[in-house]
Amino acid sequence: MSDTGRPDVNQGNQSLSFRTEVRFLGKDHVGSVRHFEGISLTFLVEKTRQLLSSMGLEYEDEKEEANGKAVYTNVAQVKRERGTMFIWIKGLEVESVGVVLDVKVIHGTDESAVADELLSRIMESLERMLV
Repeated sequence: MSDTGRPDVNQGNQSLSFRTEVRFLGKDHVGSVRHFEGISLTFLVEKTRQLLSSMGLEYEDEKEEANGKAVYTNVAQVKRERGTMFIWIKGLEVESVGVVLDVKVIHGTDESAVADELLSRIMESLERMLV
């Protein structure tokens, strides 16, 4: 912890999930949350990687254990003429149920319509791949 009482974000051993939460805190974004029954987090990881690779995107991802639950975090950059947007994908395995998928597109203030279109494309693609 830092002197402010907040977590020390400069520690190099923080998880991708934690670093991403801190990095995008308060940033403009659009998002969607969906529940998928009967699939594993491993399956979600595989399909997410396939989708982002097929889109030609580079990403950083990590699967970890947090509070006794499997959690997946993926962050991809979408480079555009007007700047960079980020796709932030989180998956949480819910025991005996399936996976909760949370997808956010972090964008510049004037790019919410473009970000919303990107989010829709990603969610439609993931839904087809996961169901």
